[in-house]
Amino acid sequence: MFEEMVVSSPTSKKTNKPWTVVISMLLQVTFLAILILIPLIYTEALPKGMLTTMLVAPPPPHRLRHRPLRRL
Repeated sequence: MFEEMVVSSPTSKKTNKPWTVVISMLLQVTFLAILILIPLIYTEALPKGMLTTMLVAPPPPHRLRHRPLRRL
């Protein structure tokens, strides 16, 4: 059991089989594609009022004059 944990063991077991790597990659890509497509397909969940209003930036802050500090 612990022989597999040692890096310098004389017998190395190859655990990566090509078909398992390909299947894992395909499942992960499919999962990510579904996560990306769900918000694009179901856009009616967004509020209509928020989509029609235009965002306006607030005015810049007023510039304050620098007053010298009084020393006591």
